[in-house]
Amino acid sequence: MALPLVLAGPILRRADPGRVCIWLATSEKISVRGEVFADPNGNGSQSQDPIGTSDPDLGGRETSVRLGDHLFVHLLEVKPPKNDQFPSDTLLGYDVTVGTENLAALNLLEGKDSIAYDGLKLPSFFLPTELRTLAHGSCRKPHAGYMEDEGPTEDRLAVADRIIAKAPGALDKRPAMLFLTGDQIYADDVGLPLMPALMKLGQEITGWQETIPELENLAKIRLSQRGKALEAANSGFTSEEAENHLLTFGEYAAMYLAVWGGTEVSLTEWGDIQDLFPHMDDEETAKHKSIYDEQSLYTKKFAETLPKVRRALANIPTYMIFYDRDVTDDWNLNRRWYRHVSDSACGRRVVSNALAAYWAFQGWGNYPEGISSRLIDAISNHVCGKLQDGNRRRTL
Repeated sequence: MALPLVLAGPILRRADPGRVCIWLATSEKISVRGEVFADPNGNGSQSQDPIGTSDPDLGGRETSVRLGDHLFVHLLEVKPPKNDQFPSDTLLGYDVTVGTENLAALNLLEGKDSIAYDGLKLPSFFLPTELRTLAHGSCRKPHAGYMEDEGPTEDRLAVADRIIAKAPGALDKRPAMLFLTGDQIYADDVGLPLMPALMKLGQEITGWQETIPELENLAKIRLSQRGKALEAANSGFTSEEAENHLLTFGEYAAMYLAVWGGTEVSLTEWGDIQDLFPHMDDEETAKHKSIYDEQSLYTKKFAETLPKVRRALANIPTYMIFYDRDVTDDWNLNRRWYRHVSDSACGRRVVSNALAAYWAFQGWGNYPEGISSRLIDAISNHVCGKLQDGNRRRTL
């Protein structure tokens, strides 16, 4: 059987002495298992016994949720046996097995895609008895940036990777936790080179073209015209940068997959972009070409740093909280905004899609015991139901 594509992760989420949570996404329905080891220099289960596992028969928990034809998210709650605790102030390692293949077999422990640091054979973390060093990040927009002497700036989340890489075994120097406090994606302000790719990936992973109430066929909305379409649909959205706004659940999910690392998303070339705009005269063409060139420069640099971001997220327990632009700018700004969007079928659907994606990619790992199976089933049934206004829609 061909190996499943690991779309995103593994991301080390919550970690405390009694439990370690590991998140990842795959493109196929497949079993996933997590194990924690006392020695990150070992070869996983090939050379040592785990001190914790996600195996439900041994006290752990493995929850997998289908969110599309080719999107399955997994949360592995790795626990020590007999309600014991993981050791504190010592470097621990972990391994993930997808089907029958562990991280080494998935080619994630060597070469440019390695998520382990030099000198260690497994991704690692530690549980401090006293929190002294942490990392903080916020506001990640792929086409944001500026020029330095050596060229465009990299994604600053890669700084966390550099800090750990300098001395991965020095617990007093590497961050014990990473806090991401909002705007992990920009749903309303998507760059020209990335937008068509997200639209395509969103359909591929969900298996259909979702229809948004009060909007025409999304395929007929030209590039940089979604803001006008949302206004015409009386959505209640007020973002001033909504020209290329994410709308469907698939698009929101595709954005997360694109910025977490592990999913290759090819940027759209200008020659292919031109045909997606409404008819433009020479002045309009030159204006959009200038915007495209600048956004492409920064987005490519952002993409180059994703392997470092992926490695950092795999080695620091990470806690996330959403902010307005994970949904749309001004989200719930005031009561008037809330009422307008709540009264709009279009607005409600887009916000629902955004919140479902936030739960799957950010919120779930923070506090898994607070999420009921009923809520998980409701989200899965909604996004996989391919229903619009009670009618089953055409699949791809």
